[in-house]
Amino acid sequence: MLNAPEFLDPQTWHTQVKDGPDGALETVGYIQQLIFEGVSDFLVREEALGAIKHVPDRDTTAIINAIHRHIQRNYRFRWDPYGREMLVNVRYIILGNRRVPGFGIDCDDFVILESCLLRAVGIPTDIVISACDRRRPQDYSHIYLRAFDRKLNKWIPLDPTNKRANPGWEPKSYLKKIINIDTMQPSVPAGPVPANIGYTAIPNFRNGRRR
Repeated sequence: MLNAPEFLDPQTWHTQVKDGPDGALETVGYIQQLIFEGVSDFLVREEALGAIKHVPDRDTTAIINAIHRHIQRNYRFRWDPYGREMLVNVRYIILGNRRVPGFGIDCDDFVILESCLLRAVGIPTDIVISACDRRRPQDYSHIYLRAFDRKLNKWIPLDPTNKRANPGWEPKSYLKKIINIDTMQPSVPAGPVPANIGYTAIPNFRNGRRR
């Protein structure tokens, strides 16, 4: 567990990515690392198990729904600092939500959180990047996820930034790309993101999907 000084003053790590689609994919590479590193954290599994404590065994539809609803009910959307993209590790997200009044995260952090919670209880996830802004129909400006429901034998879109959206809903997109993070080639420099990272500041997805 992080102690208070580590939590309140986390190490930060800054980098620069390319503009356009290449930069979006590079950003997804950092998100991929944060998901892979976070999913084995027992704090994450504890949060996921708490969310599905009333769910029948092996009911993947109910598991996906319960975790999605848990995040929608308990986590708030807050924009990143102006001109920066903050990618926050899942431990920081969970502890921040428990300890900091008014704590919130944006779309990429919601993807990290929900992917980690679902994967921690055996549900595969992919990432979806999309161009949702009609003023910039060729620019990826939003990110969400999808989960594979074995019971229904299909992928279910999930966008936890929309509090009213049921599993299966996804935003209107002028352009979108589905990314299997288990098979994607690394698109970031060699070496892991520091384990005690508090956030990574990357100028991409900076406008996100505003609600």
